[in-house]
Amino acid sequence: MRVYRITVRNAPAGIVIGAIALVVGGALLALGATLLAGVALGGTALRAGALAIRRLTGRPTGRPLDPQLEVFPPPPPGSLDSPASRDGATALPVSRDAPGDRGSTG
Repeated sequence: MRVYRITVRNAPAGIVIGAIALVVGGALLALGATLLAGVALGGTALRAGALAIRRLTGRPTGRPLDPQLEVFPPPPPGSLDSPASRDGATALPVSRDAPGDRGSTG
């Protein structure tokens, strides 16, 4: 691996080169922060515009969140796929709760 070194025999020249490196690094950091702030402001402006257009057109601005639908979406109408229990039964456990059934309390 190659190693590059800057050797300065004069102390004031070394201080000047170090100061220039710090200024350039600070300028690059400031440029990066400015770009990130610009992206954040642009995204905020776009979202505010989208919300304003939705309000003016009368469309809802958000969807109600229902955890039941998010985690377990309902099966499509007419589908034959119904959720089965661990023991393979497709009926509700309440309708199968008789003395002698697996998992019965009676």
